[in-house]
This record gives sequence, structure tokens and C-alpha cells, in this order.
Amino acid sequence: SKYPSSERNKFISIVINYYDRVTFVLKERLSGNEELSFYENWSNKVELAVNKNDFSNALAYLQEIANPMLTAGYFDEYIRIGRVIFNRIDFQKHLSNGTPYFLNQLGDLVLTLAETSNFELAAKLLDKLETHINDKGINYVTFCRLKCAYYWNKHEYEESIFWGEKASKLSEEGKLDYSDHYLNLSKRDSRNKTYIEESLIYFLKGESVEHVMSIEVKATDLSAHYFGNIGRCLFLLGKYEEALNMFSKSFTLCYIEENSTKFQNRGFISYWIGQLLHKQNENADAYYFFSNSIRYWKLHSPFKYKQVERELEILRDEIPDVSELDKLDDEIKKALEDASKEETPT
Repeated sequence: SKYPSSERNKFISIVINYYDRVTFVLKERLSGNEELSFYENWSNKVELAVNKNDFSNALAYLQEIANPMLTAGYFDEYIRIGRVIFNRIDFQKHLSNGTPYFLNQLGDLVLTLAETSNFELAAKLLDKLETHINDKGINYVTFCRLKCAYYWNKHEYEESIFWGEKASKLSEEGKLDYSDHYLNLSKRDSRNKTYIEESLIYFLKGESVEHVMSIEVKATDLSAHYFGNIGRCLFLLGKYEEALNMFSKSFTLCYIEENSTKFQNRGFISYWIGQLLHKQNENADAYYFFSNSIRYWKLHSPFKYKQVERELEILRDEIPDVSELDKLDDEIKKALEDASKEETPT
């Protein structure tokens, strides 16, 4: 504040040029498996660009690093740096101008906030976005999709379906590109049989359950969430053997895939397997998978974590010899410590 803005911006540009050279070299090493300090080279560029009111470049820097940063599990840092931008950026200006990565990164930030149970902050960003949308075009469809995802993460499925169907209808009328993924997640989890059957068809992508059950994990390029979503539908329809087949494939792939949703997905698949095993009175095994789910959700998804914790307590009450569970707890703790060492970024 002591210096004229022109001098301050000149100095900031010099520092950004330094980080440009650093990140140009480091970019080839991006894998989603680095220490936080590695990503902070980009975080610093974002903050410097914001201080210079250069939001176009700030968004471009965040776009470059967002996916690997989330893959590495640095959700808090991504949220922090995203808020640095969106707390100061002019929504109306950049929305009207179609600034590259504005909606993309705003959407990723809202989704990450919702997935990590930061619902209040996600809602504020959505409300702010809505005030600057003046038509029912692609921007409004994106807003509806984000509302659908927001309510799905809150387990408010009726609201989620309302917004998802609105987005789907508008995109169809306007011939706009749109994914019904979150709409079908909410239909699946609504516990409405008709909706679950609809979402099963959606997630199968034209294949039959029998065919998907016959697929070998080692010979497929299908994703963990492909098998997981189909399995969840089958589980909710009471088809436990078919569901277990899908869950097994999904669980295996969850520990092979490297992407920004891997920690969330590992929590989901462990939780779902735990529920299935509980239904089959395989309580000790169910306890293990519930504990594994808690491992992934405790730090980053308090809303989901509390739900699994409640089910874990119910399970403990159903097991006669709790001392056996205490032994199992020790085994789980050691296994998770070993796994954490393997997953720690280097």
C-alpha cells in the first residue's frame, strides 16, 4: 500500500515471471502425487495474479493445477486458493465476457465444497452466481446442474431431482451439452424403485447386467464409478449377489485409478460393501469396510463420516463379543497406517 499501483504491479509481474519459469519446469512432473509445497508454486501465482487484479490468468493458473492438486488430496488448499479468486472476482463481468475457466473453476469449487461438507460456502457461491444469470441458456443450465449436485451431497434428493430435471429439460430444449449424472445419482439414492430402475438403465450405458458381471477387471478400461453405480442400484433393488460382483470390481479399480475423486470413491465403495455385508450378517467384515470408509471421509467429508459412524455403532451393538472388535480395530489401525505410508506423496 506504500507504493503506487503501477510500481506494485510491476513488482508482482516480476515475481509471477519467476514462478512461470519454475512451474514450466515442474509441469512435466505433475502426477497428483507430490508434496503440498510443489503445488504452492501455482498457488502463489494465483494469489499474485489476484493481487494484480489479473483474474483471467489467475483462473488459468488454477485450471492447470486443480485436478492434480485434488488427486493428491489437498482439498483444503484447493478450496483456499479458489476462494481467493471468487471472493474478489467480478461475477457479472467475467460471466458476460465468457472468461475461460470462470464457470469451470467456479463449478469445481462448488462441487469440492459440497463434497467436503462445506455446504454454507457452496450455497453462497451458488446464490451469487444466480444473481448474475439473465437467461435460460448454458450458464443457467450449469447453475441448475450445480444445484442438483449440491443437494445430492446434502442427501436432499427431492430438491436435487427438481434441479436436475430442470437442467435436463432446458438442455434438451436448447440442444445444449449436459450430463444427467448427478440427476441419476439422486434418483438412485431416492429409494424410489421406479427411479432406481431408471438410474440403473442410465448407468449401464446400453449394456446388460449379465454382460457387465462377466467383465474381467484386468481386461477393461471402464471406471470404478461405472461398476460402483451399477452395483449400488442393484443393492438398493435387493439384488445382493449381483451387487457384490460390481462392488468387487469397483473396489479393485478404486485403488488403481489416480483421479480427483479417488478418495471420495474409496469412501463410497467401502461404505457400500460394508452395508451389503451387514445385510448378509457378515458383521466382522462389514466392520472392517465401514472403518475403511471412515478413514477416507473423516478428514474431508464430515457429513458422510458421521453417517457411517452411526451405522458402525449400530453394528457394534449387534456383535456379542465386542472384545473381538477391539482386536480387529488394532488390526485395522495397523493396516491403515501401512496403507497411508504407501499413499503418502513423495
